[in-house]
Amino acid sequence: MSEDKISSISVRLNGANYSYWSRVMKIFITGQGLWGHVTGSIVTPSDKESKTYATDFAKWERENGKFLTWFHNSSESSIGMNFSKYETTKDVWEYLKNMYFESNFAKEYELELSIRNASQGDKSIQEFYNDMTGFWDQLALMEPSDLQLLDSYVKYREKKRLVQFLMALRSQFEPLRGAILHRSPLPSVDGAVHELIAEETRFKVANLSPSSQSVFVTRSCPPVQHLAPLLPIPASHQTQVSGRPRIPVDECGYCHQKGHWKHACPKRVQQTQGRHNSHTGGSSVPRASQPHYRPSAAVAAPTSEAIPSHMLEQFQQYKAFMEAIQGGSSQASAMSSIHSGLHGSNVTGSGIQEADWDRP
Repeated sequence: MSEDKISSISVRLNGANYSYWSRVMKIFITGQGLWGHVTGSIVTPSDKESKTYATDFAKWERENGKFLTWFHNSSESSIGMNFSKYETTKDVWEYLKNMYFESNFAKEYELELSIRNASQGDKSIQEFYNDMTGFWDQLALMEPSDLQLLDSYVKYREKKRLVQFLMALRSQFEPLRGAILHRSPLPSVDGAVHELIAEETRFKVANLSPSSQSVFVTRSCPPVQHLAPLLPIPASHQTQVSGRPRIPVDECGYCHQKGHWKHACPKRVQQTQGRHNSHTGGSSVPRASQPHYRPSAAVAAPTSEAIPSHMLEQFQQYKAFMEAIQGGSSQASAMSSIHSGLHGSNVTGSGIQEADWDRP
């Protein structure tokens, strides 16, 4: 018969795993439609006067022998040797229950201790969740069956498992762990694990970003020192490339007004002319007629007359370059445009020295 070819479970009873073995065996027997042999609802036929007694007894004896064979095949030999003194399936089941379930408190203690000492370590969220699920399932098999029918207990157990799992996570999950614990109502363990796996994936992506970004910047931005020969950078402005600037890009190092640099500062030109006149004994020529005199309005907004055209162009190009650096721009085309513009300027012929750019 086809039903005789069905093999028993693959789990072997060794005593310590009785809770798991009994759960799997119960599922198997129920699937065969023979759980009544264990509960006692299917008993040995006793009415020998019945016309069907012989048939009923043969059926019961065949099914009972099948059970005993399953028990032997799924148990260690040291345990199976004790089955020979029992005649029925119910007797063997009760013996195993009394022998291992009632004395399984040590196993329960071991599981509780394992959960308390559990730690994620270097495991992934999924791997650690699988380990914890194994502990929880074994503990659940030791719980009274009537207790598992109470919704309030099931909710309490789920909340307890969530706390146990979150407590054992690595510190890098602390922000999400705190957010989950402050929710009301609390999510299920499966829901929390789903969020944690997503967060774990985000960590992996974030760890790859810095290296890829640095490569992008390195390839896109030309080194600053390559532009140094083309345009002398004022000493007071040099830290704008590698650190915090001492003064803004477009600020004069002499009068601290914006819109020009020290070499073209009207105040500096005016003061220089005053010192020159005092050294030469003064001049009877009115200030308005002096060739280097500029009205005071030029201090705020110097005109092209005060600044040579090629220097004004250099100033605008350098200002655009520094703003691009401060803004984190990595556009190679923008840098190339500035580079070519600076290269085409007549810097060497201007006669401007570094001292003309610095503060006094």
